[in-house]
Amino acid sequence: MENRTPVTLIDLDPESNAVLTEQLKGMPGVELTAEGHDFYRGVSLIRRHRPALVILNLYPAEDAALSFARKISQNHPEVTLFITAKNTHSALILNAMRVGAREFISQPVDKEEFTSAVRKVLQGRRESGSGRPVCAKVVTVFGTKGGAGATTLAVNLASLLNSFGRSGAAVFDLDLQFGDAALMMGVKGGASLPALAENADLQDTDQLKTLLPRSSGGTALLAAPGRIEEAETATAAHLEKVLSAFRGVFDAIVIDTAHVLNDLSVKAMDESDFVLLTAGTDVPSLHHAGRCLDLFRKMGFDREKALLVLNRYGGADDIHPEAVEKLLNHPVAWRLPGQDTEWMAGAVTRGVPAVELQPRAKWSMALRRVAEHVSGVPAYEKRRRPAHAPMAFLQKLIG
Repeated sequence: MENRTPVTLIDLDPESNAVLTEQLKGMPGVELTAEGHDFYRGVSLIRRHRPALVILNLYPAEDAALSFARKISQNHPEVTLFITAKNTHSALILNAMRVGAREFISQPVDKEEFTSAVRKVLQGRRESGSGRPVCAKVVTVFGTKGGAGATTLAVNLASLLNSFGRSGAAVFDLDLQFGDAALMMGVKGGASLPALAENADLQDTDQLKTLLPRSSGGTALLAAPGRIEEAETATAAHLEKVLSAFRGVFDAIVIDTAHVLNDLSVKAMDESDFVLLTAGTDVPSLHHAGRCLDLFRKMGFDREKALLVLNRYGGADDIHPEAVEKLLNHPVAWRLPGQDTEWMAGAVTRGVPAVELQPRAKWSMALRRVAEHVSGVPAYEKRRRPAHAPMAFLQKLIG
């Protein structure tokens, strides 16, 4: 089977889009996705397909396209960016390079030069032989109201994701005043979001790996500030800066937000690959869920990004999922069963995620399906095993 490299074309000019699409489709080894309507949909394509190469046309919205290009470079440093435009003034070419473009391709496109440039990217990809660089999947968990189980879900989801990949996972606790993630993970200390953004060297990848404390299971944590008044200094710009840096460190980052829609929580959702809206089936919870989903639609979140999770489901009085879907005009992605409260309370007391204490419990297995979906890792790549595990097992058998 041919090894194909994902390439994304974002071109709002129909004529140029058609020409470049035809040329790219004719190239061997290219798996093409294209967007010709708006930049936000382009963001979704990049997050979903993780392309090696993004080709962006600056026409007809030059300033907006340059801003979008800068965001691609910041949030997806593993992506090679080509920019194309009809305007070839030296100032524009310089701006394109400043926002991260490796190549500037003038229009009308010279087919031979364009093909050669794309082939160099594909060839470099194959010769590297190391697969894609680390670029974290980002998942924000938002509870419709207090008690919806958002923090429990976030901490346990991160624990599962931490076991899937080579680079592990982190929890960002953005409930800056009353966050409990540190308690649930048994983690103490660590710098706060504002402190990291303002004082840490976020360009040093090796240092980044040591900045966040880790749970006994190895999951990293950006904890809520130690003092409530520190929460007032955190901004959406801080989050964007820190998140951009740590995307290159972990396989997954799970963000737990406060139960409010503010600049910080909305920024987290906007930067995420997935938003898990956690709700119960009581009337107030579903009412709040409906209002949140309405906002998500206005923000441009599609149904592949905004995922509704019914937590603690299975009681005699719970509303049927089909009724919930009809009421909210949105599919129910997952139903997590009600938990053994003694087991959950024990996990919090010990500071260990519940899925680590009882990985075969129904709730743990249901959450594993969520983790498998958001990780995007093929099933056969999950479940890391220690090196030489079979040999260790045989040695035990033979004494």
